[in-house]
Amino acid sequence: MKNFNKIFVLGLLAMVLACSPEELDEFDNTPEVQESNLELGMKSAKNSKIEGIRVTYKLKEADVPGISGFITIRDAGKKGIEAFIKLKNTSPGLMHPVHIHEGVFGQEGARAKTLNPVNGTTGISQTYFTHMDNGDVADFDELVNQREYYVGPHFSMENMETILAVGNIGVLDPPVTCSDCSGGLDRLAFQYNGDKTARVQIKQSNGHVIFDAHVDPEEQITIAGTREDGSFGDKVYIYVNHCKVAKVVTNCDEAVLVGDTFGDFEVVDGNSVLGGPICDAPEEPEPECNDCDGKVNYLSLKYTGSHGAKITIKQSQDYKYVFHDYVKPGEVIKIYGKAHDGSFGKELKIYFNFICKDKIDTSCDEAIGPGSTYGNLTVVEGTSTNGGELCEVSGDNDDHDDDDDDDKECKITDWWHKHSSWCQKKTYCSSYGWWHKHDYKCYKKPSKCKNKSRWHKHSSKCS
Repeated sequence: MKNFNKIFVLGLLAMVLACSPEELDEFDNTPEVQESNLELGMKSAKNSKIEGIRVTYKLKEADVPGISGFITIRDAGKKGIEAFIKLKNTSPGLMHPVHIHEGVFGQEGARAKTLNPVNGTTGISQTYFTHMDNGDVADFDELVNQREYYVGPHFSMENMETILAVGNIGVLDPPVTCSDCSGGLDRLAFQYNGDKTARVQIKQSNGHVIFDAHVDPEEQITIAGTREDGSFGDKVYIYVNHCKVAKVVTNCDEAVLVGDTFGDFEVVDGNSVLGGPICDAPEEPEPECNDCDGKVNYLSLKYTGSHGAKITIKQSQDYKYVFHDYVKPGEVIKIYGKAHDGSFGKELKIYFNFICKDKIDTSCDEAIGPGSTYGNLTVVEGTSTNGGELCEVSGDNDDHDDDDDDDKECKITDWWHKHSSWCQKKTYCSSYGWWHKHDYKCYKKPSKCKNKSRWHKHSSKCS
């Protein structure tokens, strides 16, 4: 039982170190001080990477009164093409077969692609595919801009003649235009732009988990609301490796647009209950860089050491963790301020393998920007609270020789420790004396001890 308690405590400690030391329940009460503070779930708009590669078409009522909906076809990056269908007023418990057919409805065109059936309980069909049924590579442009197709979900496998709803897609049929959010969001698609594969969970404000899977960098995911009206409700929360990292307001009180980012998650598509497809975020001009003004609130740092290391970065004034993880050579990490104003405060402390090796002045009293180095960390980009994006800094501001990762650059009294990846004091004294491993210095031996005595290396005297 004692061993179990120890394991349990260690597990809790690991969770605390991996996440921010702030309690998750405090997340919702965090003041929205800056849009750039993505770690607190705040939105940042940027130019969308997927503009023009998603279309939505209406599916109109056919043989069954009251059933209608839409189909969205979009380029899903690594996953190929996504076809997302949502119908309203379907019958719970039934599965409705659905296919993409060649030509326009009424011509009984050949089956081009078999999609996953529409679930009558949710009204949703979601399919990712890279090839058509005949083996040809699926091409988004060919599907929506070069040929004509139609979609018509069937009532059941036993009753294929009855069509629930139908819509033409392709070159002859204009897609639904985007609109402002209305009635609450009911679908969102994100691209994960993190550096590592991570377990991602997304929850509605009522606690219902609507997504839980491991996601690779640049992978896209789609979520749909599960409330009675099909919406998400007021908010959804995004967790990465069990840590809450973002909040998305989904009740239309705040605009959510394609291209908006929430932490490492970029919105690539979405739909509202009454408004239909959401629009793209307006294009923003490339930001001009400025000297540091106010305090630093965001840094992207590249690890230049030749050996992997456990790196911990804390704010000096309140000891809040902004990073704690193992980092490989060449890896880039991103950190965000956690002070009350969204900044790092006046200073950051950097620990390599649990040993404090350097500090970063984040008060703007010293020049900082891309090119600044702190031990084995080099600034790639950053922002300050009043100045925005930081300009490049010329020269090397790192004067800590013992942080260099080249054993030839350690001080003459030091040596390079390949396991801990930092310089340590020498453990030999040549002919000078003997090395005291606890005091980290040499003790000079006497030329000789008196008769019947000997030199005692621990007490550093004759005895």
